[in-house]
Amino acid sequence: AIATYEAAMPGYEIVTLMAGSNGWLNSDALHCRTHEIADVEMLKITHIPMYHGDNVNYEPYYINAKVHAYSNQNLYADSVKVYYKINDGEYSFIVMENTDDENYTATIPASFGDKVSYYIHAADESGRSENMPYIGAADPFVFTVLDGVFLTLTPDTLTYGEQVLTISNTGTESIDILDITEQEDHSWFWSIASITPEITEYPYTINPGETVVVELGFSVSKEIVYDSILVVTQDNTYFSIVTGDDSVLADELTNTASQVQLLPNPMTGQGELIFNLNETATVVISIYNMQGQLIRNLENNRLSAGQHSYTWDGQDKDGLEIKNSIYFVSLQIDSKIITKKWVKL
Repeated sequence: AIATYEAAMPGYEIVTLMAGSNGWLNSDALHCRTHEIADVEMLKITHIPMYHGDNVNYEPYYINAKVHAYSNQNLYADSVKVYYKINDGEYSFIVMENTDDENYTATIPASFGDKVSYYIHAADESGRSENMPYIGAADPFVFTVLDGVFLTLTPDTLTYGEQVLTISNTGTESIDILDITEQEDHSWFWSIASITPEITEYPYTINPGETVVVELGFSVSKEIVYDSILVVTQDNTYFSIVTGDDSVLADELTNTASQVQLLPNPMTGQGELIFNLNETATVVISIYNMQGQLIRNLENNRLSAGQHSYTWDGQDKDGLEIKNSIYFVSLQIDSKIITKKWVKL
């Protein structure tokens, strides 16, 4: 039994429960014997992997993590590393760059066709040393870079009034779509109204050069909502963000503003928001994270007709550099709001 557990759980120490005074009781349960005892001075690594399974079109491959020492001891600066291996090679490591406060980033080099395995390591002056995932090399995050087989979803962000998503096979081989679905149950806010051509059963084969058009149905909401429509294939899960807010949902966007641009997108360092006003209007420009939390206000004023430009330096309202992630730019013009996605790398 011990050997079986050790084989199934590399990196863990298997501890037995002996007979006698510490033996099993008739009221016992496995959970009571094995539940955790908290380390209040733990070294915690937080990382949500951007890449799952097979991926395309993400190059370069950015790895972001937050490292917090609850012991209040300093991290060893050169200990925060990404260990990675390509295909069946040996593990190498990159020392992660401290971008702000407790946030670290690094870029894994990978090419089309590569299978990438990676984990994150950190250590602090309290003597604690941790990996994410917990057992590191024995259970890494894994993704594969595909070549020539991928879908393109247009647009990448759908707001109220922008109801059509086009799925295109821009690769060189046929792809089987296993499902087109909502990520979360926000049926009170939006749903899939129709799919053209009609898909009566899955898998549905989309050939190179072909498209599938998905029309969404929206209802009035009093919430700021960030959701995704997922297109699931055997090798990948593609998504387009669905968003809305409480001041625009009942209205179609008019021609009050045109030519809204985020340059560059993705942005590194800083970027520029450019838009035209066709008439004088009150303008509020805000940036939110994916949890709907306000990051920064860029403008709140009445502006004249013409072109306007604003620079965002990638910092929050306190002047601190924020982590690399997906953010939403809310451009409110009088009672209308346009929401666009801005990726920070």
